[in-house]
Amino acid sequence: MRQFVALRSYLVYLRDSSGTIARTHEIEAGSDEHAHELAMLLLNEQLVCRSGEVWDRVRFVCTVRKGE
Repeated sequence: MRQFVALRSYLVYLRDSSGTIARTHEIEAGSDEHAHELAMLLLNEQLVCRSGEVWDRVRFVCTVRKGE
């Protein structure tokens, strides 16, 4: 039997070394942990971005940083 996971939309704000939002991404994930993993993948693809924030609408989920 297949299990279906409901996906939620998250926003990922990637910040440069000065803390300015350099990129934004909308992602879909089944949990906060999955959103964290996806945000880390996005961050690691960027050269100028050093950190990011994950939001579930108005709810802050987590911060991601290179080297974590």
